[in-house]
Amino acid sequence: MHYTKFISGLRKLKSDVPLLVGNACVNFALDNIRASQDAFGRPFKVRSPKAKRNKGRKLLIDRGDGRRSIRILRATPSVVEITANDYMEAHNTGVNKTVTISGHTRTKSTRVSEGTGVFSVRSRRERTRTRRVASGSYSVKTHSRKMNLPQRTFLAPGPRLKARITRVLLNRFKSLL
Repeated sequence: MHYTKFISGLRKLKSDVPLLVGNACVNFALDNIRASQDAFGRPFKVRSPKAKRNKGRKLLIDRGDGRRSIRILRATPSVVEITANDYMEAHNTGVNKTVTISGHTRTKSTRVSEGTGVFSVRSRRERTRTRRVASGSYSVKTHSRKMNLPQRTFLAPGPRLKARITRVLLNRFKSLL
């Protein structure tokens, strides 16, 4: 390899370092959420077994909105800033306070049984499928609620994150050789 190509590759690497570091941090956070472990490798505090809805569900994942909100906010040579929505940041730091929920509109839904067009040979009755259908809406007034989220630190500086960033940068540097 000619030394001018190597030097131009190093210049490109220098400009790409903030994005490489930011991308490594985002992937580190997402991998921790998928593995249900914190930034230091310890498992997350489990859900309360009291609610039926909690049984068998993954932590920090309902529809995936929080996972998709983890992204690079700013990547400069001196600062790399990672952001997430308020709810995921609350999970990362842990919260035990009263929060105010603003007034909003909710949609009522009812279950409706409708025919599929397929008839049974023996009973001569039509098969049915139950669906949820919006049947109206109502307003919810502004109110307060006690928010108690245990700390599940999926992104924090530490030896695991440092090792990951080092591995990413070394791999990129080795690709220049």
